[in-house]
Amino acid sequence: MNAFKHHKLTRSSSRLVSANQIYELHRSTMYCDELGEYFHSEKLVVVEEGNRRLDLLEVLTNVLNYWERLLVEIGIQKTVRAWKYPLHDEPRRRQDCNLGRLDLQITPGLALEIETQLLRYNYTTRAIEPFDLSRWDVRARIYAPPTEHLHLTLTHAPSGRTATRSIELSTEESKSLKGMNEVERNMFVSTLDRARAAMLEMKQELEKLADQPPNTSE
Repeated sequence: MNAFKHHKLTRSSSRLVSANQIYELHRSTMYCDELGEYFHSEKLVVVEEGNRRLDLLEVLTNVLNYWERLLVEIGIQKTVRAWKYPLHDEPRRRQDCNLGRLDLQITPGLALEIETQLLRYNYTTRAIEPFDLSRWDVRARIYAPPTEHLHLTLTHAPSGRTATRSIELSTEESKSLKGMNEVERNMFVSTLDRARAAMLEMKQELEKLADQPPNTSE
């Protein structure tokens, strides 16, 4: 925690001296069943110490178990609660996997650095191991976020006729609308020039239709 808070420690006794030793790792593991190969991807937070790279969850689990034993020894607790770190020594079933999909969000203006580890489950040793990528063609795809639209409807009460329009929302506008109630959404939409222009266009359209004689064939 000190390394994360102060970014870098200068005491030689510290085993973790830099916040750069803590980072995210995206791991994809390959399994195999009668239908063939399948993958499961997950995001970990790892701690790098010398040549070792440890899952931060495992480190924290060990710390919790240490304090559980100590608190019993000094009489503060009566029993020891055992916290378990998931070892995944059994292969994941196909239906429990995400088929290797791990979606990431990129923030505009911020540098992106991703470290990915590709592994496979060894059914003989019952352990997860690295594997040779020389015959693999590894690719990554980057997509722009899907465009969201806001649908507007205006009704002419005397005739019952309606007009509709759809305006495109930016990513920021979409995020803002999702956290609002109906009243707040209506007030927010009224501040958008595109929405005001669409409402004016629908109003003019309905006024023209109102001046036309009704269609007796309907």
